[in-house]
This record gives sequence, structure tokens and C-alpha cells, in this order.
Amino acid sequence: MIKIKKGDMVDIIAPAGFTGPERLVKAVAELSKWGLLSRTNIDFSSFHPYHSDEDEVRFKDLKNAIYSDSKIIWCLRGGYGSARLLEKLSKLKKPKNAKILIGYRDWE
Repeated sequence: MIKIKKGDMVDIIAPAGFTGPERLVKAVAELSKWGLLSRTNIDFSSFHPYHSDEDEVRFKDLKNAIYSDSKIIWCLRGGYGSARLLEKLSKLKKPKNAKILIGYRDWE
């Protein structure tokens, strides 16, 4: 069982659809209210017609979150783009520490 306490880190990523900065601001504020720290590399200047970024960039963000010191990975958007990462994800070594994965498609 993963125990979460104040001061724990949450990696916020967008492995599928694009999300605007306002959603990230809301997520960071909510985590702060709960006493959690947040970290993200979401690049809002990147443009892709269907996803938050190119597959390679989204996979790199997911991989970094998997192997980071965080206890939680929060995916701000879900959708088809996530499925495009599954083949590469299946080839990764199992991380040393288990994590909570939060996927929420349309968090407001």
C-alpha cells in the first residue's frame, strides 16, 4: 500500500490530449491545498492537432514520471493518445517503487 503524506511529490503529465494552462493551475492549487508538491514539464507552446505533444515527448514525460521520486502520477487528460504509448510502456523495466496513477479526462 502506498501511503501519501503532506510534502509528497505529484508528477503532473499530459500523456494524451492537449490541456490548457488553466487546468494545470487548478490542479497545482488543489494539490497545494492537500499539502502535496507538484512537478510538471507540460509545454503549452507545443502544438499538435490531436495530442498534447508528439508521441516521443509524451512518452518521455511519462517515463520520467514513472522513474522519478514522486508517489503519484496525475494525467491531466486521457484519450486515444495514451494508447499510442502502450507498446513503448510495455518495454520499460519495472520501477523500484509503486505509484498511484490518476487518470482524469475532463477534470474541471
